[in-house]
Amino acid sequence: MALSKRQIKYLKKHYRRKSLVQIAKYLDVNELTLANYLNTHGIRSASSSTPSPSQQTTNSTLWKNIKAFSLKTWWLKNRIYIGFLILLTIVVYVNSLNNSFVSDDRQIMLDPKLNQSSFIMTGFPAFFRPLQFFFINSIFGRVPLYFRVANLLFHVGTVLTVYLLISISGKKVIAAISAGVIAVHPVLTEAVTWISGGPYSEYTFFLLLSLLFYIFSQRGKKFLIFSVLCFLAALFTSEKAIVFPGIMFLFILCFKNLRRSWKDLIPFFSIGFIWGLVYLGKIGERQAILEASYYQKQTFINPLIQIPVALSSYLELIFWPQRLTLYHSEMHFTPLGYTIRLLVTLVYFGTLVFSFFKSKRVFFWLSIFLVSLLPTLTPLGISWIVAERYAYFGAVAIITATVITAYNLLGRKLGKETLTILFALIILILAVRTIYRNFDWKNEDSLWIASAKYSPTSPQNHNNLGDLYFRRDELDKAAHEFSIAIQLKPDYGDAFHNLGNTLYKMGRLDEAISNYQKALSANPYLWQSYQSLAKIYLDRNQLELSSESLEKAISINKENPNLYHDLGIIYLKIGQKDLAKESFQKALFLNPQDQKTQQELLKIL
Repeated sequence: MALSKRQIKYLKKHYRRKSLVQIAKYLDVNELTLANYLNTHGIRSASSSTPSPSQQTTNSTLWKNIKAFSLKTWWLKNRIYIGFLILLTIVVYVNSLNNSFVSDDRQIMLDPKLNQSSFIMTGFPAFFRPLQFFFINSIFGRVPLYFRVANLLFHVGTVLTVYLLISISGKKVIAAISAGVIAVHPVLTEAVTWISGGPYSEYTFFLLLSLLFYIFSQRGKKFLIFSVLCFLAALFTSEKAIVFPGIMFLFILCFKNLRRSWKDLIPFFSIGFIWGLVYLGKIGERQAILEASYYQKQTFINPLIQIPVALSSYLELIFWPQRLTLYHSEMHFTPLGYTIRLLVTLVYFGTLVFSFFKSKRVFFWLSIFLVSLLPTLTPLGISWIVAERYAYFGAVAIITATVITAYNLLGRKLGKETLTILFALIILILAVRTIYRNFDWKNEDSLWIASAKYSPTSPQNHNNLGDLYFRRDELDKAAHEFSIAIQLKPDYGDAFHNLGNTLYKMGRLDEAISNYQKALSANPYLWQSYQSLAKIYLDRNQLELSSESLEKAISINKENPNLYHDLGIIYLKIGQKDLAKESFQKALFLNPQDQKTQQELLKIL
């Protein structure tokens, strides 16, 4: 069939930048006709240039495999790989399963409301995790093992979904290596081993599943519905899944015809827009929580500093995962250090542009790294500059892009067998590092000690170390760590409170009172400081000051039965039996099993 003038004009304009498959789809002609025309006129298309197999071949293989795909056949051909990947992931993380609740885990898992169905709506619209916690607690109780197994299952799901996504394009070895590195990479441990980091592995799994279903929508519109549902599941897990419409746009741009497929984006962008409006309204609430709980003042972060520092730090952690820590506090660099990080970032963007013209597959995965991090790269200061859990999805993408690139560039020079052996060695080394990292998460003591290695200027970690020494009754060391935390963050209310507790235990009561008052000046909602002040005043027989402090504590925390019990004791000492009776009854209403309060109430009656 002869080409029209319009078709020839379009072909000559785009043959250097687009594959023949893309051009053929747009012009609605056979790609062989286009190839014949180019060959006849001595023109080399973009798909015939070096390096490696053409984008045309990659795309056509992908869509042919989708049309011929059979889950049963795929399972039979890949069951050994699948079994190995599952076993590898479990072996690497099995030593973490019996770890204790640590850090934010304790606030969630020890929440008395976890037994109530109302807990499910905590954090709405991201209710998937509370729902999950509620059912696990209802079935197994508050045992860390079962909550951590849920994280591991989603990580396994991510590993297998990546394997399926790559293997359907006919690259089984590349799929196995990519999935294997993802299974064991230590930068992902924070989102797997730490229960509170689980949303990042979960929403990544749902988004990859959504992408997979969208690819299969070539076989029927029902898969597009499944894709949208998976996107919703990701959004109900974490607001950071809102970036997925951008990922979908990139996929269509790279592998389909945007003019023909743009309508597929409508449900994703519509849902994302609505979700975006919801979370825009929550920014103020987020800033208030950061200020109240983490003493983080509202600030504007210069993107020219934040973006190069964040991106280069994540790339460093992916390619050299040594400095792993819960608190990445060392974010200040010399001019030379910043320049190096800026150059690394520019190299990334340069590689992104280069891959757009040379390998759409590599470009797509490299783009996900940046797009997935966008919610944490805002200049509003509502996220940590660097946190390993943030990079879960981005690390999956960078690993995949790296393996694809390595096989394309080095496969012929080194030989695929040699390259596979090299990657197997890398997987082994990364697995050992992950197993070692899991020990850091064993309990809070091991976590804070491990974090101290690479977070020497983190006030949070010094505060946590002080708590560690306090529990060990090493009071001088505890006071020293709390003092360092205060030096690093002068408005750190929690550190003032903890230093007050330490000084109280050392018998230095006046200094303890001073620190409790400083804690309340920094954070008026620290009811624990009021409770501690009440105890000191009671010891000194300053009953009015003691009752006044407890009343302030109760005004902040109205659901704490211990506060009402202590207030009742003071009222008895003052001689106000009616008020004491009322306080004891309130305490029993909140905790009917409190025998001490029952006994005190019986004395009055």
